[in-house]
Amino acid sequence: MRKAEWNVNISEIWYSFSDAVSSEEIDSWARKLSEEFSGKIRSMQDCSFSDFVLKKSREIFLVTDRECCYETAYQERIPFLLYLHEGNRDAEFSKAPFGVLSLDAVDLVYIESVYKRFYGIPWIILETDRCIIREITEEDLDELYEVYDDPAITRYTEGLYEDREEERKFIRQYIEKVYSFDGFGIWAVILKETGRLIGRAGLAWREGYDTPELGYVIGVPYQRKGIATEVCKAILSYGTSNLGFQEIRVLFEAENTASLKLCQKLGFKRDKSVILSDKKMEQYIFAGDKKIEKQ
Repeated sequence: MRKAEWNVNISEIWYSFSDAVSSEEIDSWARKLSEEFSGKIRSMQDCSFSDFVLKKSREIFLVTDRECCYETAYQERIPFLLYLHEGNRDAEFSKAPFGVLSLDAVDLVYIESVYKRFYGIPWIILETDRCIIREITEEDLDELYEVYDDPAITRYTEGLYEDREEERKFIRQYIEKVYSFDGFGIWAVILKETGRLIGRAGLAWREGYDTPELGYVIGVPYQRKGIATEVCKAILSYGTSNLGFQEIRVLFEAENTASLKLCQKLGFKRDKSVILSDKKMEQYIFAGDKKIEKQ
């Protein structure tokens, strides 16, 4: 999807529930939703959409617990969300990408998040004074290669694929398997002033570790301006406050003094040295006000 099409344009939210969902639960949910949604909220009596509705399918969102409605929405490419409960536990919902266990969780923010994922619209994660931190997309490929074109970037950081189509495939899989599954990852850093991608930063899992790892790359022309500190500080706050992580790690090569200074500035404390891929790495831990026990 082109950047010009990155708009959430939901004008109607439709719902269709089986008799297993009480009218009281439905009415309570619809009433709360109407307080934050300015469009129309409609009840479906059956599992079919008219030709008129299908012509504007991009403006519709469906919430249902019914197998027939799920099948129709899936076939007609209408974004939808499944309500899963004891009454439909035996139904076949294998193609459904999203489901909830409570209608109370289905507010407008959640609906818009599912809509964005359905249409490949990147989630905006954070904003700082100078930057927007959002999910990476395939459209970022050219600007991403510009950032990594400087040899200084790959001195301590793994580079991109030489074949751009391989990198495009990697991004596509990352969106599908990391963003969609974990809800976080390594994101794009966009400079507000120009709208250009100037780096990447975020949180990621590393095999063999049970705490997330902070990663960051800022393009050479934008270094030594405090942007890395600004962005990483916001991500650490998001990781602890919004994602609930008690600790966040960072790993860097022992001679990488720039990363050392940044981590100290951010409040990381040295934990230990580790060997990764035959390289000596320093591990630092961020735990907010929590005291870190050295190993």
